[in-house]
Amino acid sequence: MKKIKILILALLLFSCQQQTANLNQSDDNPVKRIVILYTNDEHGWMEPNDKNGGAPGLMGLWKNIDGFQIDGPFLVLSGGDMWTGPAISTLTSGQSMVEVMNMLGYSAAALGNHEFDFSVDTLRKRLSEMDFPILAANIREKDSGNRTDFTQPYIIKELNDVSIGIIGLTTMSVPTTTKPDHVAEYIFTPYAEELSEIIPQVKSEGAELIILIGHICHEEMRELAPLAHELGISIIGGGHCHQLFEEQFAGVTLIQSGSCYDNYARVELFFDDFADTVISISSSIQANPDSIRDISIESVVSKWRSRLDKTLSEVIGYTSSEIQEKSPEMQNMITDSWLFVYPAAQIALTNTGGIRQSISQGNITVEIIFGVLPFENSILELDLTGRELIDCLRSDIVFSGMVNTVDGYKLADSSILHSDSTYKVLTNDYLYSRPDLNYQKYDEDPYDTSINYRQPLIDWLKNVNSTTEKPINVHLDTKSRR
Repeated sequence: MKKIKILILALLLFSCQQQTANLNQSDDNPVKRIVILYTNDEHGWMEPNDKNGGAPGLMGLWKNIDGFQIDGPFLVLSGGDMWTGPAISTLTSGQSMVEVMNMLGYSAAALGNHEFDFSVDTLRKRLSEMDFPILAANIREKDSGNRTDFTQPYIIKELNDVSIGIIGLTTMSVPTTTKPDHVAEYIFTPYAEELSEIIPQVKSEGAELIILIGHICHEEMRELAPLAHELGISIIGGGHCHQLFEEQFAGVTLIQSGSCYDNYARVELFFDDFADTVISISSSIQANPDSIRDISIESVVSKWRSRLDKTLSEVIGYTSSEIQEKSPEMQNMITDSWLFVYPAAQIALTNTGGIRQSISQGNITVEIIFGVLPFENSILELDLTGRELIDCLRSDIVFSGMVNTVDGYKLADSSILHSDSTYKVLTNDYLYSRPDLNYQKYDEDPYDTSINYRQPLIDWLKNVNSTTEKPINVHLDTKSRR
């Protein structure tokens, strides 16, 4: 009986293999196979590290596991936020990451908020170097109401005899998640409104299969899914919140691959070109271990590594254990360093979103600090009363020079923060320029110290002079001040 069951199972497997083979046969077959390889929030993490194989590992997997070929039935797509991150990308304003993504064969990317970090002019330069477009249907010029000339709302791509419409969206939070001055000329419109307008145009241009790539989070993707299904969108790729999932919801496949090339999402579908309909669709999340490196990608990454300023490799400290990205130790160390460098101020405020990676156990280099604090944010000095200061605090704000207690906020010397007293407060120009905060209301003319927000941490680490025998950890405050 057992042998019969095994025989039946073998026959079923053989039958499935034959069906797949038949689906992939000649060009005359109306059933077309398409594979989507999807990443998001790459943030310039092209190099292999202790978490993943980076871009060389990714291409190695695609070629050896997925059978990827540039001219094959593959779409490589990104959910945006491609280049702000480690020094190898940040210090080139994303130029290095563009070359790597070109070699990886990307077909299109959604516009991320961090694509604006180096200004629109720099974004235009990156676009001139890219072999693929950046898509966003919901960004328009404030003055004219027209869509911008540096993005496209969608593209139509022919792949395996199927006309595929790829539409892009960017997060409506852009004005508060990049420097507001960089996007002051633009408005970011509601997703559903723009999709309802653009889909008929995409279909009129011959799109048989429609895919949406958006720099939007899981909840927003789910909210859009019923409308997307109604409009004929089969797949929604997301980004922005660094989430990791694949699911079928409201008749639509939703995918997001986490961030930093730790994983990628893979979607395989079979499309009936005669009936203009999807026959089957399956999705999965694949890890990117450092197992199979593609030599050509690795050589490009190595080229950019060799161009980095040698001073970035300077060792400026040592930690005996990991200092985690969102930990009180990290937050307190950064804000304390501001007051160390600028003691004329009493309080320092920054945001957790400006802290972008952990510090691993071992030597701390200048390059690592660039990865922790990758933005070109300048430190400003403001005059704020205690009442104004408290009004500027949000859940993502961390600080030095004071602590929240059961008796209210107290200064470092344990005195009470008085609501009507004026204090010298440091913050970064990004927070100051955010329209949803009140810094500009309370101090219209702050003093620009011209100090980059990462430099005090570098200076403080050098001053402490930690070593393997005397690690930095003994100098860190482990208690939350919020």
